[in-house]
Amino acid sequence: MQFKTTKRQVPCAHAMSFIAICALFLASNTPAQSISIPVGVAGTTGCQGPGNPPPLTGGALGMGILHYSYDASLARLTLVLQNITPVVPGQMTALVTDAYFNLPAGITGATLLTQTQGAGTVVPQYTLLLGSISVNCFGTFSAQLDNGSGSTGGISNAAATSISGPPGSAVTGPATFVLALSGPATGTLSTLNFVQAMSSGGAYSVATAMKFQGAGVGGDQSGVQGSSTTPICPFPASVALLPQPCGGALAPLVSASNPVLGQALTLTVTSQLPWAYGYTFLSIGAPPTLTYQGCNVYVDLLNGPNFILIDNFVTDIFGGHSQVVLLPNTPVLYGFVFTVQVRLCSPLGPVGPLSPDWLSNGLRLTLGCY
Repeated sequence: MQFKTTKRQVPCAHAMSFIAICALFLASNTPAQSISIPVGVAGTTGCQGPGNPPPLTGGALGMGILHYSYDASLARLTLVLQNITPVVPGQMTALVTDAYFNLPAGITGATLLTQTQGAGTVVPQYTLLLGSISVNCFGTFSAQLDNGSGSTGGISNAAATSISGPPGSAVTGPATFVLALSGPATGTLSTLNFVQAMSSGGAYSVATAMKFQGAGVGGDQSGVQGSSTTPICPFPASVALLPQPCGGALAPLVSASNPVLGQALTLTVTSQLPWAYGYTFLSIGAPPTLTYQGCNVYVDLLNGPNFILIDNFVTDIFGGHSQVVLLPNTPVLYGFVFTVQVRLCSPLGPVGPLSPDWLSNGLRLTLGCY
Protein backbone atom coordinates (compact mmCIF):
# COMPACT_ATOMS: atom_id res chain seq x y z
CA MET A 1 0.00 0.00 0.00
CA GLN A 2 1.30 3.45 -0.85
CA PHE A 3 0.94 6.39 1.51
CA LYS A 4 -1.24 8.46 -0.80
CA THR A 5 -2.74 11.81 -0.01
CA THR A 6 -6.43 11.44 -0.56
CA LYS A 7 -9.07 9.75 1.51
CA ARG A 8 -10.32 7.45 -1.23
CA GLN A 9 -7.02 5.65 -1.61
CA VAL A 10 -7.23 3.98 1.82
CA PRO A 11 -9.66 1.04 2.02
CA CYS A 12 -11.42 1.87 5.29
CA ALA A 13 -13.18 -1.48 5.58
CA HIS A 14 -9.86 -3.30 5.84
CA ALA A 15 -8.80 -1.92 9.21
CA MET A 16 -7.28 -4.67 11.35
CA SER A 17 -7.78 -4.89 15.11
CA PHE A 18 -4.81 -4.69 17.45
CA ILE A 19 -5.80 -8.09 18.85
CA ALA A 20 -5.60 -9.62 15.38
CA ILE A 21 -2.18 -8.05 14.88
CA CYS A 22 -0.97 -9.58 18.16
CA ALA A 23 -2.29 -12.95 17.00
CA LEU A 24 -0.39 -12.68 13.72
CA PHE A 25 2.69 -11.60 15.61
CA LEU A 26 2.47 -14.58 17.95
CA ALA A 27 2.05 -16.96 15.03
CA SER A 28 5.31 -15.90 13.42
CA ASN A 29 7.43 -14.35 16.19
CA THR A 30 8.12 -16.25 19.42
CA PRO A 31 11.77 -15.53 20.24
CA ALA A 32 12.99 -16.73 23.60
CA GLN A 33 13.45 -13.97 26.16
CA SER A 34 16.12 -14.21 28.84
CA ILE A 35 15.45 -13.28 32.47
CA SER A 36 18.07 -13.44 35.20
CA ILE A 37 17.18 -14.23 38.83
CA PRO A 38 19.86 -13.51 41.48
CA VAL A 39 20.07 -15.41 44.77
CA GLY A 40 21.99 -14.63 47.95
CA VAL A 41 22.54 -10.96 47.06
CA ALA A 42 21.26 -7.94 48.99
CA GLY A 43 17.47 -7.90 49.08
CA THR A 44 17.10 -11.68 48.74
CA THR A 45 16.45 -14.46 51.27
CA GLY A 46 18.38 -17.21 53.03
CA CYS A 47 17.70 -20.00 55.51
CA GLN A 48 20.73 -19.54 57.79
CA GLY A 49 19.68 -16.43 59.69
CA PRO A 50 19.19 -12.70 59.21
CA GLY A 51 21.49 -10.57 57.13
CA ASN A 52 21.55 -8.42 54.01
CA PRO A 53 22.93 -10.10 52.00
CA PRO A 54 21.92 -13.35 53.76
CA PRO A 55 24.85 -15.37 55.15
CA LEU A 56 25.78 -19.04 55.05
CA THR A 57 26.16 -21.02 58.30
CA GLY A 58 29.28 -19.23 59.54
CA GLY A 59 28.79 -15.81 58.02
CA ALA A 60 30.42 -16.42 54.64
CA LEU A 61 28.49 -15.49 51.50
CA GLY A 62 27.04 -17.54 48.69
CA MET A 63 25.67 -15.75 45.63
CA GLY A 64 24.49 -16.91 42.25
CA ILE A 65 22.32 -16.10 39.24
CA LEU A 66 19.99 -18.44 37.40
CA HIS A 67 19.39 -17.20 33.86
CA TYR A 68 16.14 -18.47 32.32
CA SER A 69 15.26 -18.58 28.62
CA TYR A 70 12.24 -20.46 27.27
CA ASP A 71 11.61 -21.16 23.58
CA ALA A 72 7.93 -22.04 23.18
CA SER A 73 8.36 -23.13 19.56
CA LEU A 74 10.81 -25.86 20.63
CA ALA A 75 9.48 -26.43 24.17
CA ARG A 76 13.05 -25.92 25.42
CA LEU A 77 14.00 -24.31 28.71
CA THR A 78 17.62 -23.16 28.94
CA LEU A 79 19.03 -22.52 32.41
CA VAL A 80 22.44 -20.94 32.87
CA LEU A 81 23.72 -21.41 36.42
CA GLN A 82 26.30 -18.79 37.39
CA ASN A 83 28.23 -18.57 40.65
CA ILE A 84 28.95 -14.94 41.57
CA THR A 85 30.08 -15.50 45.17
CA PRO A 86 32.61 -12.81 46.14
CA VAL A 87 36.23 -13.99 46.29
CA VAL A 88 37.56 -13.21 49.79
CA PRO A 89 41.32 -13.62 50.48
CA GLY A 90 41.98 -16.34 53.04
CA GLN A 91 38.59 -18.00 52.49
CA MET A 92 37.36 -20.74 50.21
CA THR A 93 34.76 -19.53 47.74
CA ALA A 94 31.44 -21.36 48.00
CA LEU A 95 30.42 -23.81 45.27
CA VAL A 96 26.89 -24.22 43.92
CA THR A 97 25.88 -27.85 44.32
CA ASP A 98 22.11 -27.69 43.78
CA ALA A 99 19.66 -25.36 42.07
CA TYR A 100 15.90 -25.35 42.68
CA PHE A 101 13.19 -23.88 40.46
CA ASN A 102 9.55 -24.39 39.49
CA LEU A 103 7.72 -25.57 36.40
CA PRO A 104 4.47 -23.64 35.78
CA ALA A 105 1.05 -25.23 35.45
CA GLY A 106 0.61 -27.04 32.15
CA ILE A 107 4.12 -28.53 32.17
CA THR A 108 3.86 -32.20 33.01
CA GLY A 109 7.33 -33.49 32.23
CA ALA A 110 10.94 -32.45 31.69
CA THR A 111 14.10 -34.14 30.46
CA LEU A 112 17.66 -32.84 30.83
CA LEU A 113 19.05 -32.88 27.28
CA THR A 114 22.49 -31.30 27.69
CA GLN A 115 24.74 -29.76 30.33
CA THR A 116 27.92 -27.90 29.47
CA GLN A 117 30.59 -25.97 31.35
CA GLY A 118 31.55 -22.39 30.70
CA ALA A 119 35.31 -22.96 30.81
CA GLY A 120 37.82 -25.53 32.03
CA THR A 121 37.69 -29.27 31.48
CA VAL A 122 35.28 -30.53 34.15
CA VAL A 123 31.85 -31.19 32.65
CA PRO A 124 28.85 -30.86 35.01
CA GLN A 125 27.24 -34.15 36.02
CA TYR A 126 23.97 -32.88 37.45
CA THR A 127 20.72 -34.84 37.62
CA LEU A 128 17.29 -33.34 37.00
CA LEU A 129 14.81 -34.28 39.74
CA LEU A 130 11.06 -33.60 39.52
CA GLY A 131 8.33 -33.72 42.13
CA SER A 132 7.56 -32.04 45.42
CA ILE A 133 11.08 -31.21 46.59
CA SER A 134 11.39 -29.82 50.12
CA VAL A 135 14.05 -27.14 50.52
CA ASN A 136 14.47 -25.81 54.07
CA CYS A 137 12.76 -22.47 54.69
CA PHE A 138 11.56 -22.15 51.10
CA GLY A 139 9.01 -24.97 51.22
CA THR A 140 8.69 -27.11 48.12
CA PHE A 141 9.90 -26.69 44.53
CA SER A 142 8.89 -28.79 41.55
CA ALA A 143 12.36 -29.21 40.00
CA GLN A 144 15.98 -29.56 41.11
CA LEU A 145 19.36 -29.72 39.41
CA ASP A 146 21.27 -31.99 41.81
CA ASN A 147 25.04 -32.44 41.80
CA GLY A 148 24.80 -35.45 44.08
CA SER A 149 28.49 -35.35 45.04
CA GLY A 150 28.66 -32.47 47.49
CA SER A 151 31.39 -29.98 46.78
CA THR A 152 33.06 -32.29 44.27
CA GLY A 153 31.75 -31.32 40.84
CA GLY A 154 30.07 -28.17 42.14
CA ILE A 155 30.01 -25.00 40.05
CA SER A 156 32.61 -22.40 40.98
CA ASN A 157 33.00 -18.73 40.32
CA ALA A 158 35.48 -18.51 37.43
CA ALA A 159 37.44 -15.94 39.47
CA ALA A 160 37.77 -18.15 42.56
CA THR A 161 41.35 -18.80 43.72
CA SER A 162 40.62 -21.24 46.58
CA ILE A 163 37.85 -23.85 46.62
CA SER A 164 37.11 -27.00 48.58
CA GLY A 165 37.33 -30.50 47.17
CA PRO A 166 40.09 -32.23 45.21
CA PRO A 167 42.11 -29.95 42.90
CA GLY A 168 40.49 -29.62 39.50
CA SER A 169 37.22 -31.19 40.64
CA ALA A 170 34.96 -28.13 40.27
CA VAL A 171 33.05 -27.04 37.20
CA THR A 172 34.21 -23.61 36.11
CA GLY A 173 30.99 -21.71 35.70
CA PRO A 174 28.69 -20.62 34.33
CA ALA A 175 27.15 -23.97 33.38
CA THR A 176 24.33 -24.32 30.86
CA PHE A 177 21.46 -26.83 31.15
CA VAL A 178 18.94 -27.41 28.36
CA LEU A 179 15.64 -29.10 29.26
CA ALA A 180 13.00 -30.53 26.92
CA LEU A 181 9.53 -29.93 28.35
CA SER A 182 6.22 -31.63 27.75
CA GLY A 183 2.62 -30.83 28.59
CA PRO A 184 -0.37 -28.96 27.17
CA ALA A 185 1.04 -25.48 27.90
CA THR A 186 4.43 -25.77 26.20
CA GLY A 187 3.40 -23.67 23.20
CA THR A 188 1.76 -20.84 25.13
CA LEU A 189 4.18 -20.10 27.95
CA SER A 190 6.95 -17.52 28.05
CA THR A 191 10.09 -17.14 30.13
CA LEU A 192 8.17 -14.93 32.53
CA ASN A 193 5.84 -17.81 33.44
CA PHE A 194 8.83 -19.78 34.72
CA VAL A 195 10.37 -17.01 36.83
CA GLN A 196 6.98 -16.18 38.33
CA ALA A 197 6.34 -19.78 39.42
CA MET A 198 7.06 -19.68 43.16
CA SER A 199 7.83 -22.26 45.85
CA SER A 200 5.11 -23.01 48.37
CA GLY A 201 4.65 -24.01 52.01
CA GLY A 202 7.76 -22.41 53.50
CA ALA A 203 8.66 -19.28 55.39
CA TYR A 204 9.61 -17.68 52.06
CA SER A 205 8.03 -18.18 48.65
CA VAL A 206 10.66 -17.70 45.92
CA ALA A 207 11.23 -18.54 42.26
CA THR A 208 14.76 -19.90 42.66
CA ALA A 209 17.08 -21.21 45.38
CA MET A 210 20.61 -22.62 45.39
CA LYS A 211 22.58 -24.76 47.81
CA PHE A 212 26.14 -23.58 48.49
CA GLN A 213 28.89 -25.71 50.06
CA GLY A 214 32.58 -25.50 50.85
CA ALA A 215 32.72 -21.88 52.00
CA GLY A 216 34.79 -20.05 54.60
CA VAL A 217 38.28 -20.42 56.00
CA GLY A 218 38.00 -24.17 56.52
CA GLY A 219 35.60 -24.81 53.69
CA ASP A 220 32.98 -26.08 56.15
CA GLN A 221 30.25 -23.46 55.69
CA SER A 222 27.13 -24.19 53.67
CA GLY A 223 23.51 -23.13 53.28
CA VAL A 224 20.56 -22.55 51.00
CA GLN A 225 20.08 -19.10 49.50
CA GLY A 226 16.98 -17.86 47.70
CA SER A 227 15.82 -15.15 45.36
CA SER A 228 13.53 -12.26 46.22
CA THR A 229 10.05 -13.04 47.53
CA THR A 230 8.58 -10.55 45.03
CA PRO A 231 7.49 -12.08 41.70
CA ILE A 232 9.64 -10.84 38.87
CA CYS A 233 8.28 -8.48 36.22
CA PRO A 234 11.27 -7.18 34.23
CA PHE A 235 9.26 -5.62 31.39
CA PRO A 236 7.85 -2.18 32.22
CA ALA A 237 5.42 -0.79 29.65
CA SER A 238 6.39 2.50 28.05
CA VAL A 239 5.36 5.05 25.45
CA ALA A 240 8.05 6.99 23.58
CA LEU A 241 6.94 10.12 21.76
CA LEU A 242 8.48 10.53 18.30
CA PRO A 243 8.71 14.14 17.05
CA GLN A 244 6.24 15.93 14.83
CA PRO A 245 7.15 14.78 11.31
CA CYS A 246 6.52 17.97 9.31
CA GLY A 247 6.12 20.79 11.77
CA GLY A 248 3.35 23.34 11.58
CA ALA A 249 1.03 24.71 14.23
CA LEU A 250 -1.91 22.54 13.10
CA ALA A 251 -0.05 19.21 13.13
CA PRO A 252 -2.18 16.57 14.91
CA LEU A 253 -0.95 14.87 18.07
CA VAL A 254 -1.41 11.20 18.91
CA SER A 255 -0.87 9.99 22.48
CA ALA A 256 -1.43 6.72 24.33
CA SER A 257 -1.89 5.32 27.80
CA ASN A 258 0.70 2.90 29.15
CA PRO A 259 0.47 -0.38 27.14
CA VAL A 260 0.15 -2.89 29.99
CA LEU A 261 -0.87 -6.33 28.80
CA GLY A 262 -4.26 -7.42 30.09
CA GLN A 263 -5.42 -3.81 30.42
CA ALA A 264 -7.10 -1.27 28.16
CA LEU A 265 -4.90 0.83 25.88
CA THR A 266 -6.30 4.22 24.85
CA LEU A 267 -5.01 5.91 21.70
CA THR A 268 -6.03 9.58 21.56
CA VAL A 269 -5.83 11.95 18.59
CA THR A 270 -5.91 15.69 19.27
CA SER A 271 -6.11 18.19 16.43
CA GLN A 272 -7.65 21.45 15.24
CA LEU A 273 -9.27 19.66 12.29
CA PRO A 274 -12.96 18.90 13.00
CA TRP A 275 -14.73 16.27 10.88
CA ALA A 276 -11.43 15.13 9.37
CA TYR A 277 -10.98 11.63 8.00
CA GLY A 278 -8.43 9.77 10.09
CA TYR A 279 -6.36 6.63 9.69
CA THR A 280 -4.25 5.00 12.39
CA PHE A 281 -1.35 2.91 11.09
CA LEU A 282 0.72 0.43 13.09
CA SER A 283 3.94 -1.46 12.43
CA ILE A 284 5.57 -4.19 14.47
CA GLY A 285 8.96 -3.16 15.82
CA ALA A 286 10.82 0.09 15.27
CA PRO A 287 11.22 0.44 11.50
CA PRO A 288 13.66 3.00 10.08
CA THR A 289 12.25 6.48 9.59
CA LEU A 290 11.36 7.29 5.99
CA THR A 291 11.19 10.82 4.57
CA TYR A 292 8.11 11.23 2.36
CA GLN A 293 7.37 14.56 0.70
CA GLY A 294 9.46 16.28 3.37
CA CYS A 295 7.77 14.53 6.30
CA ASN A 296 9.01 11.74 8.56
CA VAL A 297 7.03 8.51 8.34
CA TYR A 298 7.69 6.35 11.39
CA VAL A 299 5.60 3.31 10.39
CA ASP A 300 6.90 0.76 7.89
CA LEU A 301 5.56 2.42 4.75
CA LEU A 302 7.58 0.40 2.24
CA ASN A 303 6.85 -2.99 3.79
CA GLY A 304 3.23 -3.80 2.95
CA PRO A 305 2.67 -6.66 5.43
CA ASN A 306 3.99 -4.48 8.26
CA PHE A 307 2.14 -1.29 7.23
CA ILE A 308 -1.16 -2.02 8.93
CA LEU A 309 -4.31 0.08 9.14
CA ILE A 310 -5.82 -0.52 12.59
CA ASP A 311 -8.46 2.23 12.74
CA ASN A 312 -10.30 4.55 10.38
CA PHE A 313 -12.43 7.30 11.89
CA VAL A 314 -13.78 10.83 11.63
CA THR A 315 -12.67 13.39 14.18
CA ASP A 316 -15.36 15.06 16.29
CA ILE A 317 -16.38 18.71 16.26
CA PHE A 318 -13.29 19.53 18.33
CA GLY A 319 -10.89 17.60 16.09
CA GLY A 320 -10.45 14.74 18.54
CA HIS A 321 -10.80 10.95 18.50
CA SER A 322 -10.13 8.10 20.93
CA GLN A 323 -9.76 4.39 20.35
CA VAL A 324 -9.78 1.91 23.25
CA VAL A 325 -8.17 -1.51 22.78
CA LEU A 326 -8.07 -4.32 25.35
CA LEU A 327 -4.56 -5.75 25.14
CA PRO A 328 -4.29 -9.54 25.42
CA ASN A 329 -2.80 -10.90 28.63
CA THR A 330 -0.18 -12.90 26.75
CA PRO A 331 3.21 -12.96 28.53
CA VAL A 332 5.15 -13.82 25.37
CA LEU A 333 4.40 -10.26 24.18
CA TYR A 334 6.21 -8.65 27.12
CA GLY A 335 8.97 -6.37 25.90
CA PHE A 336 7.87 -6.21 22.29
CA VAL A 337 7.69 -2.92 20.44
CA PHE A 338 5.06 -1.43 18.11
CA THR A 339 5.06 1.90 16.26
CA VAL A 340 1.92 3.99 15.63
CA GLN A 341 1.25 7.05 13.46
CA VAL A 342 -1.95 8.85 12.38
CA ARG A 343 -2.87 10.52 9.09
CA LEU A 344 -5.68 13.09 8.83
CA CYS A 345 -7.43 14.35 5.71
CA SER A 346 -9.60 17.41 6.31
CA PRO A 347 -12.09 18.10 3.51
CA LEU A 348 -12.93 21.41 5.17
CA GLY A 349 -9.28 22.48 5.10
CA PRO A 350 -6.79 23.78 5.73
CA VAL A 351 -4.46 21.92 3.40
CA GLY A 352 -1.69 20.01 5.14
CA PRO A 353 1.95 19.38 4.20
CA LEU A 354 0.93 16.31 2.15
CA SER A 355 -1.64 18.30 0.13
CA PRO A 356 -4.18 17.97 1.65
CA ASP A 357 -3.22 15.52 4.41
CA TRP A 358 -1.60 15.95 7.79
CA LEU A 359 0.69 13.51 9.64
CA SER A 360 0.83 13.15 13.39
CA ASN A 361 3.85 12.51 15.53
CA GLY A 362 4.78 8.88 16.06
CA LEU A 363 4.47 6.64 19.12
CA ARG A 364 6.74 3.76 20.04
CA LEU A 365 4.90 1.41 22.39
CA THR A 366 6.72 -1.19 24.46
CA LEU A 367 4.34 -3.79 25.88
CA GLY A 368 4.91 -4.60 29.53
CA CYS A 369 3.46 -6.01 32.71
CA TYR A 370 3.25 -2.78 34.71
